[in-house]
Amino acid sequence: MDMELEIEIAYELIVQCLLKYGGFEKQEAQKLIEDSGMFIFKSDLDRDLFLHEEPYFWAMILIYGPGDKDWYQDPSLWPPPSSYDELVQKYRDERDENT
Repeated sequence: MDMELEIEIAYELIVQCLLKYGGFEKQEAQKLIEDSGMFIFKSDLDRDLFLHEEPYFWAMILIYGPGDKDWYQDPSLWPPPSSYDELVQKYRDERDENT
């Protein structure tokens, strides 16, 4: 898969996670991502490490903050709930319909 496409998909899925799990409005979610600098990669390794994690993980970091080291110990948050798999599938289905 094209690296730029992977980045685009990750961005959109993080937005969807912020809407679903964080209760953000779309513009708020996009601003939160932009303000975080999450998509500014200093190297190819940074980008690869970013893409290694699920978009859900990055959304939780944005929701709970990088300083909250306990969110992933909550079984209702980690591993990602089955609703995340459904969200990803819905995104892929809609993307396929529009291409």
